[in-house]
Amino acid sequence: MTDLFSKFDPLIELRTNLLSQGQEDPFNLVMERVVSPTEAICNGRQTILLGTYNYMGMTFDPDVIEAGKQALDDFGAGTTGSRVLNGTYSGHKAVEEALKEFYGMDHAMVFSTGYQANLGIISTVAGKGDYIVLDIDSHASIWDGCKLGDAEVVPFKHNDIEAMDKRLGRIPEGAGKLVILEGVYSMLGDIARSRK
Repeated sequence: MTDLFSKFDPLIELRTNLLSQGQEDPFNLVMERVVSPTEAICNGRQTILLGTYNYMGMTFDPDVIEAGKQALDDFGAGTTGSRVLNGTYSGHKAVEEALKEFYGMDHAMVFSTGYQANLGIISTVAGKGDYIVLDIDSHASIWDGCKLGDAEVVPFKHNDIEAMDKRLGRIPEGAGKLVILEGVYSMLGDIARSRK
């Protein structure tokens, strides 16, 4: 009888073999200091950060740093609970109001990560009995949001608008439909195609 964790044995063996050949352990990368928006000291070495979401370099903007210090002074390190249980910070509401006005929308909601946004929005909007037409190369967080909402997922070939149209045409009349594309595909780096 195998136990629940035996399925990881091949991965453990692969990791052990890599480490025995002098490869660095990818699960033991320690970031000791962030030097700039794109560089850090990791395991004692200057390292370029290729996985950062710090696209605009805001983590080193003096105004952002000062606002962060002020927020710590005013609110401490957090409510240690969700907005539903403990309320919403005034700063969160201010950001949502600014985004709402900037985009000319009726509402805006800010999540702390893209992963949480995809889980929260997709699983709420599309549920059992609905259909999500989804580019097959969408980020894993999008797939997780689809799974959590229990909608029927209808994938189509990456960046193929004609394939997307065909999938949409096969969905039953009157069913709820959600099409999900990434503007810039996070895993591949290419841009979503549009209809000609």
